[in-house]
Amino acid sequence: MAALSALLALCAPAAAADGDLDVSFAGDGVSHLERGRLAEVALQPDGKLIVAGASFGQDGEAVVGRLTASGSPDPTFGEGGYASLGAVAGEISVRDVALQPDGRIVVVGYRGQEAYALRLTDGGDLDPTFDGDGFTAFRFDGAAPTWSGGQAVAVQGDGRIVVAGSHDTGTESAAGVARLDPDGSFDETFAGDGTTLVDVGDAEIAFHLAIQGGRIVVAGHSGPPVFPYFEFWAARLEAGGTLDETFGTEGVFTTNTLMSEDGIVTAGGGLLFTGTGLSAGEARDAALLKLDADGHPDEAFAPGGLWTHDVAPGGSERGMAVAENHAGDFTLAVEGGGRLAAVKVSPAGALVTSFGDGGTRLYDSIGPFAARDAVRQPDGKLVVGGDDGEGMAAVRIHDTAPPTPPAPPAPPAPPDAPGQPPTPRPPLLELLGGSAAEGGPLVFTATLSRPSDVPVSFSY
Repeated sequence: MAALSALLALCAPAAAADGDLDVSFAGDGVSHLERGRLAEVALQPDGKLIVAGASFGQDGEAVVGRLTASGSPDPTFGEGGYASLGAVAGEISVRDVALQPDGRIVVVGYRGQEAYALRLTDGGDLDPTFDGDGFTAFRFDGAAPTWSGGQAVAVQGDGRIVVAGSHDTGTESAAGVARLDPDGSFDETFAGDGTTLVDVGDAEIAFHLAIQGGRIVVAGHSGPPVFPYFEFWAARLEAGGTLDETFGTEGVFTTNTLMSEDGIVTAGGGLLFTGTGLSAGEARDAALLKLDADGHPDEAFAPGGLWTHDVAPGGSERGMAVAENHAGDFTLAVEGGGRLAAVKVSPAGALVTSFGDGGTRLYDSIGPFAARDAVRQPDGKLVVGGDDGEGMAAVRIHDTAPPTPPAPPAPPAPPDAPGQPPTPRPPLLELLGGSAAEGGPLVFTATLSRPSDVPVSFSY
């Protein structure tokens, strides 16, 4: 018997390690969608994954898809898991996607000279309760002839929708921000007419947007992408649309050491941006920039708040997306040389060596992959969306975190005040048994320590 147990142990599959592909997802950890070029991904509470981008073909039609938790197209969404938007919204470009708590899907981008926002139902149809037909187009200053493009979207806790992007008059440009009410109309409590421009330098483009305690953080680029002229900037707006001058320096943080691709608000309220580190020595390593809640570099994370890592020496790398777990660790999806890599970093700016090979994992086995976005599941696994050379693709990676600390025990009930009737409290419940004959019912014996003043129930 001991020999048999040892043989079975040798034959059992090894447990997946942090950084391994999750083979329960699409069979090998990679879901090949073969529908075009991916822009963004979002995770529903039920574990299904929303992907948005453009299909391949002459017209490059915009498309939104939904995958089941196992990585296959969800047949309950659109047609065979995809909703093609060209027939209902015209020739549009998809730039970002966000989910509402009720499952509806908000997509932003640009159409012609205008920014747009559209909303889909949970089934993939245009939502007629949003601006009458599910689609609204606008300019950030409300006037023509100008060009506006939506680049990022976030949904506030009250259901209002914030869109950020770029605005160009032909002679100058600025970042634009708009806020819509849940029905798709402009929120006139925001900057007077629902839109505002953020002018922090030359040729601003807003790529990132986050809600931070009711205020709006918008970030992007200005200037040509050449060190030291290129600048990354982040600004914070008050709920009413005015610049919050308590953030950074007079409302704005700037640096010429990062070309950013993604950004999040951390669980502690700070800000984390990922991209490529820039320097006079032409270093192009994957980078993370961590700011505190008020837009100042987090020196405890790295000098100047900027952490860089050479994932594969000899090439240029971009940190394309970042996700945080409940322990405060950050996992970074990196694109370098057309390949996917992932890096895990602690809150103190150190590699988490239990992940991959000393904190880094290269995924050469999946072939060419251009990462675009990433989301973390509640179980810690990381889903990275991107392109695999043939179309949209999603990769799921094992990435655990320490167990969530248990909630502290509830304090004992206070004693009843003199002269007051006793507070009803349930008695102790003890379950015994749990035996069953083959094919028969499972029988428990439930015993109460005393008659109960309130209903008592248990689940099994």
